[in-house]
Formats: sequence, structure tokens, C-alpha cells
Amino acid sequence: FGTCFKPFLRVEDKTFIELAVLAMREYVDSFIFIYRDDQEKRFNVRSCLEDMLGKHGIKPICVIIPRPTSGPLDTLRAAFTHLAPDAPAIICDCDHAIQIGPLVKKAASMPHMEAVLATWPLDESDLKSWGVAAVLPDGLVVGSAEKRKPEGAPAEASMMGIIGCHYFRRVGSLEESAATKGCSHISEVLAQLSASKLVCASKIEQAEFFGDPKRLFECLTVRKGGKSPRAVLAYTMLTGKEVDKDDVFIPLATNALVQAVLPFVPWADWIENVVVVVTSDHSERFSLREAIPKALHGHFPCPVDVIALPADGCSSFAGVIHRLRGQSDSLTAGGALFWVSGCCSRGMDVAPLFYRSHTGPSAIVLGRNMEGCSLANETLVSVRAGAVTSVEIGAVPPCPGELLSVQGPVYFQSFTRLHSILEGAPALA
Repeated sequence: FGTCFKPFLRVEDKTFIELAVLAMREYVDSFIFIYRDDQEKRFNVRSCLEDMLGKHGIKPICVIIPRPTSGPLDTLRAAFTHLAPDAPAIICDCDHAIQIGPLVKKAASMPHMEAVLATWPLDESDLKSWGVAAVLPDGLVVGSAEKRKPEGAPAEASMMGIIGCHYFRRVGSLEESAATKGCSHISEVLAQLSASKLVCASKIEQAEFFGDPKRLFECLTVRKGGKSPRAVLAYTMLTGKEVDKDDVFIPLATNALVQAVLPFVPWADWIENVVVVVTSDHSERFSLREAIPKALHGHFPCPVDVIALPADGCSSFAGVIHRLRGQSDSLTAGGALFWVSGCCSRGMDVAPLFYRSHTGPSAIVLGRNMEGCSLANETLVSVRAGAVTSVEIGAVPPCPGELLSVQGPVYFQSFTRLHSILEGAPALA
């Protein structure tokens, strides 16, 4: 998710951390959140957690560590002062929401086990994306491995995906492993306990996973009844500056178009197709209908269409949108649109466009702080609480708020709605 703070990303109307906590609250007495001091300063974590969870009647316990640690287990040790050594604990990530009833019931039914793993059924094709546990019919874990089947697993063992949610009967066992056995990762503790036949698995029946772009896409697709939240990714090459004095089409000759597409590759599941808009003259002179798909082949796994428009009438944004109507089936259908002028997306973190796109806004822009910078020729927005309140070109917008310059791609929720708005404002540039 790029530079975004993962716990505060959203699945529709709730943050990741809200979903993770609410799924477990029936079985958990208190919630401890461990994060770094630099994250507290940058994202105001404590206050945000108190606001998010307070409305659900949950008071977060925040443990702030001063710097990165040597590993996950060392990070967890910061929370041990809040727990009695013999207290049970569930160690959980924030990028999934799982109904932990089966986990708690398994722990109660097998009191001799020191740890219980939350697991998920896997197909053979899923192995490369999961930690894998070999589980006997009685639930005993007899081996584990990352992204492959554990070696030497008995034939009767089932391969189950390991969810990042573990029950420990005694939190003190983690401290002991760290202090006396040199463990720095939870997986090392689990491996030692598993060797002593003290780890079992619980099959989780209900869960949502949203920890990476692909899983978030799948989660949203399920929530929307199978309707995938895909959009068109459109690049416009219409400024007249795409050809140099040597009569070379610069976006291809310099590999700039490929570099502009690369930031979107991790989000390919979210893209229906790529549309590159060029002038009719350039399309004919440089055979762009063939050259552009050929250049992008192997870099982006979606269909690529090249649309050629007459240069006359394409000097404004409204003019281009008007002429595009009817040129592409995917756009005419009224779907969402990522709009990129030229190759301005090169090297950009486009993740905020995607993680906000499904939360409701009609349009999303990426902004750069303009304090102390020249405002000339900049498209400027005033932002309050994450919402754009006013827009100006080359001048400070009238509404108060943080002043940002629009940079890079823009997301539009509906091409049809955008076209209708611009039809009512034909002079909008």
C-alpha cells in the first residue's frame, strides 16, 4: 500500500483496524496496540484509535516504542508489562477480520496445547501466497513452511494457510523464548513448541482478508456481490510536445510511457484496461496503434487500446472528455477512470488513489504541499479533513484549509457523470 499507514486504510466505511478489532471483541477483554513513536507523530495514532474504537465502547491500550526492533517478538515484549505471565493472549495482525470463535473453542477443548494457530483452507494454487501448516486430523500441527508444503509432512496431514492470528495459553512462554532461547520471531517460538507437539490448529470459517492490493480487491468484489471495482487507466498524449526536433515520439523513445505505467502494476487487478489517447496525426506518423501496445506488452497484464483524436478540439480537458465519449466501450459503460496527463505518474506512489477509490468520493487527487513554493501555473486545492473544498489555478483557493498542488493521476468515480458535468460547463479547461 505504498507509504500509507495500513491500519487506517479503509474497506468501505471502516478502517482495517476497526474491522480486525470488531471481529474479535466478543472473545477479547482488552486490546493492546503496539507501534512506533514516529508513527504516533506522523499519523496521530493514539487519538485516532480512541476516536475509531471509542464509538464501539472499546478503550485502546497504546504501547509506543521509540524505534524499530530486531523482530516481531522483540516488538511484542513491549506489551508484556501490561499482561500477567500466565495470562492468555491472542497475537493478531490488522490486515484481516476473522471470527475467532473456533480458535477460542479449540484452545478450551485442548488445554494441554501451548498455542493454537488460526488456519484457512488452501488450494494448491494458494500455497505461494501463504505460510503453510501441516495439520493432522486431530488438529495437531506437525510442520510449517513459508509458501510451500512443509517437508516430511505425513500423508494424512492437510495443508492449511496460517493466518496472522495466534493464541498463546501463556504470554510468558513468549518472553521465556525470547530471553532464554534466543528467539526473535514468533514463528521460531511456534516451531519449538510444535516440535514438542504443543501446537494445534483451528480452521476459521468466516474471514475477510485485505492485507495487499489483490486481497483487498477480492474482499471488495465479494462485498459488492461479485461486481469487481475495476476502472479504466487512461493516459493522454495531446500537448503537442510529444515529438522532438528529430521527429521522434518521445514517450516511446525514452521509455517514459512504460515508466509511467509501472506504478500501477501492483494494482493490475483493479484495472480493466489501459487507454492511451494520442492525436490522429501522431498515430499515423508513428504507427502508434501497434507501437504502444507492443511497448507495454510484458509490463502490464491488461488490454491496451490506443484512441486517436483530431488535435482540433483537444486543447481542453472538457474537449477531450467530450470526444472520448463513444470511443471506448469501457468508458461508455460509465465505469471509473484513472486519468493521467502525459507520463506524470512516473515514480509516484499511486496507492492512495486506489485505497480511497472504493470509499465514496466522486474524484480523488494526489497533492503536494505548496508552502513556500511558486503558485504560478499550478492547479491548487484547499483541503480540510481530507476533502477538497475549493480549486484555483495559479492562485490560493478561497476556502480555508491545507494548500496542495494537484500532482499526477486523478481518479473519477464515473466517466458518464464526469462527461455530464463537463457538458454543462464547456469552457472548463
